[in-house]
Amino acid sequence: PETDQDWNQDMLLLTQWWEDHLTADDLAWIRTFQDYVLWDDACLAHDSPLDRMLPERWHTPGLPSQYQEWFFHSPGVSEEMPAARWQELWDFMAQRHFARVFIGHSHVPFIRAEGGRLVCNIGSAGAPLDGDPRPSWALVEAEPIGARTVTLRRVDYDLALTQNLIDATPDYHGFASADYKAAYKKWFATGRHWRVHLPH
Repeated sequence: PETDQDWNQDMLLLTQWWEDHLTADDLAWIRTFQDYVLWDDACLAHDSPLDRMLPERWHTPGLPSQYQEWFFHSPGVSEEMPAARWQELWDFMAQRHFARVFIGHSHVPFIRAEGGRLVCNIGSAGAPLDGDPRPSWALVEAEPIGARTVTLRRVDYDLALTQNLIDATPDYHGFASADYKAAYKKWFATGRHWRVHLPH
């Protein structure tokens, strides 16, 4: 298994790659991103509204604020979460009067409803991890009586174009390795993480 030091080194290299390939305007725009968005009676967050709205839950004491996010990787919201974690989320939604929560992070789409509340993991627009390589998205439709229906959708895309982009980006961290590059291509073709495609 990777050590924390290995993981941090990889993340530093990937972060540096993106900083080198994004413009100053791109980076300035990214810095404007909010941790969460409130929309009508819904909360939209990347991983979990609990982690975005209550960061003190996971802040490491004594660690400077600019490094807190670097050392925290939220488990997010998954369909297989233990019942206690689901109850914590339902209770939080009730306290904040959220009827719906939309998240991603895990790259595995699902919809779960309970007690008039709904949680939708939209999945991933580019790299699904549920065995279906097609990008996923959610459609929210207003009903005549004021309710809203949420459905998950999939869309086909040009897999060959994506795989050609991998070949056209040899300086991306790890792509110097033919095995790593091949594993990435299989990820986009299968909807299974690149690590499972590396030779053992």
